[in-house]
Amino acid sequence: MEFWEEVDEKLTDYVNCPDNKNFEELFSCLEDYLSKRATAAKYKAEATGVYIPFEDFYSNFRLSTWQAIEDYPSIETSTFKSVLLHRLFFSERAVWQLYKKKSADQTDKDGVTYEGARWSSTDELPETSYNSTGMDEERFYLLEELEKYASVNRTNYNFLRLLIYGFTPKEAVIKLKIADEYDASARKKVQRIRRSFKKFLEENN
Repeated sequence: MEFWEEVDEKLTDYVNCPDNKNFEELFSCLEDYLSKRATAAKYKAEATGVYIPFEDFYSNFRLSTWQAIEDYPSIETSTFKSVLLHRLFFSERAVWQLYKKKSADQTDKDGVTYEGARWSSTDELPETSYNSTGMDEERFYLLEELEKYASVNRTNYNFLRLLIYGFTPKEAVIKLKIADEYDASARKKVQRIRRSFKKFLEENN
């Protein structure tokens, strides 16, 4: 049985008999998917140089899912999948807005300064692969946005594309000959690239 077919089946059970057992079975069916979406959202933020914890996305996604489950019986014009994906899209944006509202002089326990959103330091740029299971939707989204961004700066486009396909910042910098070594100067270049792409996403979405 396909994932969304199983979700629809358990949703029908809950709508017909809205007890705790059916709700828990439905929500448990969605937990792994929500975890993957939260991980993907965290990595998408890191692609622009912003660090937002997995837990922030995950908790918001869980809340949005609960609301979607409760609201769906009164929605007759769409599938549950469409309703949930719509809610998760705006839930992710809400997390970003939360960080943008934080003051510039506020810091977390590790001493990282909030600048609108919480930026990772230049020495802690993500060395993360985007090849993990369940990230295809987010990866396709980023690739689509990057195709639009290519006309803005081709070098930046090539760099970010390598990150999405699993290269580390150091590997991408060396491969594209942006710098001869991954030193402080190269890290600053990487930070400027990410800020440029972040600005592009904010202005075009």
